[in-house]
Amino acid sequence: MAGSPFFARLRRDALAVVRDLPAGGVVTFADIGRHLDAAPRHIAYFLAGLTREERASLPAHRVLPASGLPASNDQRELLIAEGIGFDAKGAATGPWTDLLAVPGMLPPQPRPSDAPASGRPRRGASRRP
Repeated sequence: MAGSPFFARLRRDALAVVRDLPAGGVVTFADIGRHLDAAPRHIAYFLAGLTREERASLPAHRVLPASGLPASNDQRELLIAEGIGFDAKGAATGPWTDLLAVPGMLPPQPRPSDAPASGRPRRGASRRP
């Protein structure tokens, strides 16, 4: 899937969503995944693989796992500087960004009918044909 046109389009769309995230709010990988009809793990994969230039130009620090826990102290400090609150366990308390309410945000993207399957078998299913 990594070399497929679908993967390239999904990466492009995920980075476009991240680029347009406003300061002072956070989203989860799952929020972006729902918006793009993709698995949260794919969004996390794209952000983990950012180039130095992409990392410098995108506000990827505004994207968190479902736990709300920042991946690093640097991410936490960037969020605190934007006014994001944290609870006693270190999880972000928001505010959480509603992607549909962000002006100019890429609209929700349905999975193309010709997109490859997610590759994740259903519970109890075998990966073998």
